[in-house]
Amino acid sequence: LYGQEVFLEAHAYDDETGDSEMASVEVFYRQETSIEFKSRVFTEVGGGLWQGNIKGEDVASGGLRYFLKATDLSWNTTCLPEGCEEETFHFPIVPAS
Repeated sequence: LYGQEVFLEAHAYDDETGDSEMASVEVFYRQETSIEFKSRVFTEVGGGLWQGNIKGEDVASGGLRYFLKATDLSWNTTCLPEGCEEETFHFPIVPAS
């Protein structure tokens, strides 16, 4: 909903080692009407689960585009979806009733 905080969860692990310890997980997001991405760092809650949010003040316009970026303990990074900025996830934003 327009102006409402968006809560996100991600499970992250190292494909090569199977280890669930990561250095960081972040969400990069932008409004459909913007070209610049903002970012928020997730908090690790245990067992490879990370949680974060997008502030309500950033939830405006017709929709949000976002991708996740994880960094392992060797500082290797990967994105989901794999195309990062070029292949973002998307969700519409609807007015509150």
